[in-house]
Amino acid sequence: MSLQHYIPAGFLGRFSSDVTIKSNRDKVIAVADLAKDKAVFQTKAAGIGGINNFYDIVNMPGDPKRLDRSWNGYEVSLNVAIDSTIKGTLDAVSWSRILVPFITGLMVRGPEFDTRYMQRPIVAALSSFHDAPNHITMARVFEMQRLLGPILTGEWYIAKTSGNIPLITNDVGFVPFLHKESHKCGAAIPVDQRHVIVVVARTTGRVLTKVNEVWYPLICPVDLEDADNHGINVSVAKGARRFIYGGSVTEVEQYRSYFDSSDLATIEPAHMGFVSGLNSRDHEFTWHRLISFLYDATKSGSYKNFPIDWAALDDDNFWSPLMMVPLEARPFCPTSITQEENAIVVDLSEVPEASKKPVQSYVERTWLGPGKLYSEVHPPGDERLNNT
Repeated sequence: MSLQHYIPAGFLGRFSSDVTIKSNRDKVIAVADLAKDKAVFQTKAAGIGGINNFYDIVNMPGDPKRLDRSWNGYEVSLNVAIDSTIKGTLDAVSWSRILVPFITGLMVRGPEFDTRYMQRPIVAALSSFHDAPNHITMARVFEMQRLLGPILTGEWYIAKTSGNIPLITNDVGFVPFLHKESHKCGAAIPVDQRHVIVVVARTTGRVLTKVNEVWYPLICPVDLEDADNHGINVSVAKGARRFIYGGSVTEVEQYRSYFDSSDLATIEPAHMGFVSGLNSRDHEFTWHRLISFLYDATKSGSYKNFPIDWAALDDDNFWSPLMMVPLEARPFCPTSITQEENAIVVDLSEVPEASKKPVQSYVERTWLGPGKLYSEVHPPGDERLNNT
């Protein structure tokens, strides 16, 4: 059996107060188990935030651990990307191939996804799903594929705190929010004791700008007050499913009382304002097209079609997602990305001419290592996942 992390261990180590250990995975953090009436304990980051064999794909050809292994493609460089974001030096390639899939993965990888997925009306109505061994695992693939575009389209901020109130995190990894005055909503992701990445949901907007021939993401720096820190920590505790993580026992213990198991709401990406449903299906390869565009640094001038470049997605230096590609002919909506001089704009508005019919069959494209991208027919029956 192998522990498969739904919160990257190297990421959790960022919340440790231990400065003597270099490896984030080996750093000690404080943990509150909200399902047990026991004291907050301390342990290495590598030993928490995971479930044995959680992502295994059973009774299917190929490697059953290919989905779990795929996460490593962005986890290995995650801390460097976060640090670059804090410094304001993150380029578009690292942003799109590391941070965007990381934040998208937080909404897909955890056990809370299992719960909300099974509560979706169409899934609950199909009783045959309940016993299918891979239906939730493969649903993660579809969800990830369709959520990458809405996450990258969001309005991004990196918020810095005073440090007087250290930030904590939980086993979900993000905090849904709604700003009452502006009516903006989205997700806030504490990334260490002093910084938060905020993604405000939107349908369209500029996502990249070019400076001195290099593309950069539009991430706005902001400062937070101590009251904001406290409010974030309270929301972290309320939104936890079972665990709260922090730098010290004291920091975690003081927020434990805010957790109420009877008040756990099911928060879907759509509730946070991110494009979902059929509209997300119509734009589900937006991220793949942007990656393909950034892959060729020699491009110049105006770029119109934004075709998918499979070699770009199979780049050994970055995360290569497991993809479900529809077999029947239908547009991949390339117009969702446009170039306006030195800016890249994404528009995930509804596509009037797009088909609303269920997709009947897919080909699975899986990355197994350098030069090993292959295709296999997705088993009949699982295409119903597309309707979720």
